[in-house]
Amino acid sequence: MDDQVRQPQSANPSADGGWGAVQDALAQALGMAVGRCDRATPRDCASVSLDSPICHLLRQHPEAAVRCAEQCDEGIEMSMRTGRTQLFQCHARLSVFITLPDLPNGTRHPHSQALIGGRTFLSYEEVHRFRAYADELGLPTEAVEALIPDIRVVTLARVKEALEQVRTVAGAVMALERQLGESREQASRLRYLMEVFGGLEGESPEELANAALNGPAVVFDATAGVVLERPSGSDRYVVTSVFPGKGSAFSGDALGGLEIAATGWLDRAAQGESGSRFDSIYDMLRAGFPAETTGVELFPFSTPGHTRVVVLLNTPLEDDARVAITLYVRHAALLTERHSAQLHGEDDTLGGIPEIAPALWETDDYDALCAGVLKGATACLEAEQGSVMLLDDKQESLSIRAIQGVNIKYVEYVKLRRGEGIAGIVLERGEPLLVEDIAEHPEFRSGIRARYRGRSFLSVPIQLNDLSLGVINVTDKRGGGVFTRRDLRRLLAISHQAALAIDRIRTREQTEELRRATMTDYRSGLLNAQAFDQRLQEEVERAQRYPYASPLSLLVVDIDHFKHINDNFDYLAGDDCIVACARLLQAGTRTIDSVFRRGGEEFTVILPHTGREAAVKLAERLRQSIEDHRVITPHAPHPLSFTVSGGVATFPEDGESAMGLFQRATQALHVAKKTGRNKVLPLPPNLPV
Repeated sequence: MDDQVRQPQSANPSADGGWGAVQDALAQALGMAVGRCDRATPRDCASVSLDSPICHLLRQHPEAAVRCAEQCDEGIEMSMRTGRTQLFQCHARLSVFITLPDLPNGTRHPHSQALIGGRTFLSYEEVHRFRAYADELGLPTEAVEALIPDIRVVTLARVKEALEQVRTVAGAVMALERQLGESREQASRLRYLMEVFGGLEGESPEELANAALNGPAVVFDATAGVVLERPSGSDRYVVTSVFPGKGSAFSGDALGGLEIAATGWLDRAAQGESGSRFDSIYDMLRAGFPAETTGVELFPFSTPGHTRVVVLLNTPLEDDARVAITLYVRHAALLTERHSAQLHGEDDTLGGIPEIAPALWETDDYDALCAGVLKGATACLEAEQGSVMLLDDKQESLSIRAIQGVNIKYVEYVKLRRGEGIAGIVLERGEPLLVEDIAEHPEFRSGIRARYRGRSFLSVPIQLNDLSLGVINVTDKRGGGVFTRRDLRRLLAISHQAALAIDRIRTREQTEELRRATMTDYRSGLLNAQAFDQRLQEEVERAQRYPYASPLSLLVVDIDHFKHINDNFDYLAGDDCIVACARLLQAGTRTIDSVFRRGGEEFTVILPHTGREAAVKLAERLRQSIEDHRVITPHAPHPLSFTVSGGVATFPEDGESAMGLFQRATQALHVAKKTGRNKVLPLPPNLPV
């Protein structure tokens, strides 16, 4: 271990997004360099983790730097240009790989980024060749000798394995980074649309058609848009609302004067249940759309007696945006229908959907979400019984997450596979089921019929695009009534909104999984250096607030003579020793303690509510358990044993900040190393760092 006091690691400032921490963890786990380079600045290969010090030395030499640029920098450019992987030995005899991220699901990579790594020797013979080459270059002997302890030697098979692992992991992280970036932007638009959604309640009947068009047109930056209505008995649609765009063809006057033929595809869109895209230029021209139209997004806006459709021109949408706009436009149609009923003395309130919107968008708890969905659905449809069922994580079966009218204890263990039971059938088919009389429906068994007081039943799938998420069921309409097509439209609106909310929770969970992955050491399974820095800072801040109630200690542990293990056996035996040390540290500490692998053979243990004396005793027990342990590994002819040295520091005697505490513990570790190893020490009080 280096005698210099090392600082806690921090995220590489040149690493972008979540990749930087993943790259650091990969490099530490593989024991070799890993970096990612951008097409715009390939020579500034930022964020190479665990880079070889030899590369840094050679880059400072005029002659060697030219060869480095020819082999690595131009190799990066070639890989991004051709898409080919390269594995070669550079002029310094280092084994280097250059490749592209392997994006999942067959996605083609734009070749805008490349990965570089390895930069290790394949044998000690290659190390000797490098030293001879360094002499030829006239590099200072002392500078070269200083690098020898940090030189890494691995097999060619290991380099190839690392190459494939880096390709796979980088591809997955980059795909998730891009997906998360797109999701954040899309979620922002959808969230704003839902805010506008709530405001529809306050619109006058005359303005609802304009609101149904202008809301999505503004939020999704539509090129232009119109609301088309087909007068009774007419074979043409006329424009009733306009969202003007750029150019004379999409001006307010030009769009306002359109008359569109009542073609089959337009009628189907007006009477449909969801939004759709149409991009046949020939058919759009024949119907009467402007010649500049390249595609239309269509959303049904029909109400009893009025056949209408909201049309966005030249505005391609993602599927989840189309689902959200469908919900928004349908809600505007339901409000229009309510106003019409009130005008004619038929007050059939369509409440419920706006009231449950906050719950759907604010909670991250699936059960709370489902309870809100069910409460809104049963109130809106005047149903006395209902349930919300979601697919489990493995997408194998439905389970009940919320229920009304039956005690949850009776059904919490009920699970249905796809195609099993009514809910399973609705899920598998992806189509809603509206039954007026369950006694006459073949798929309702007599046992099921007996549970329901009413005879009408309604079940709709919760879907996002083609992804099935669950099912909403309602029955027993108050007063013994029958569910209608209007009830079905209402429940579909709620299910679409529920699907968006579930997808938002799933996106957050994926983000959290990525965050956890970036803070976990690949080899040992412990938390890594980044997690250590964060946790230590949190614990120090807590101890600063409550200095007498919350003593805090830190233990830094380093395996003694670890290089000898790798030299006498191989790195796989060394890895087994690292894993064994990690398990012993975890087994010997409390639940409230946190064990980390900072890198290499160094570990740290944060000990909350632990004073100096108790920390030293605990550290000594850990040291003894490691000394007594024998590591059985297939990579050595006999069980291996090793010892550790450690340093202890306590807040605030040894340091009043995270950095000070770590420096103090590290210095105590150095003292333990220099005074014989296989011991754990605190520093004497008031000894300067």
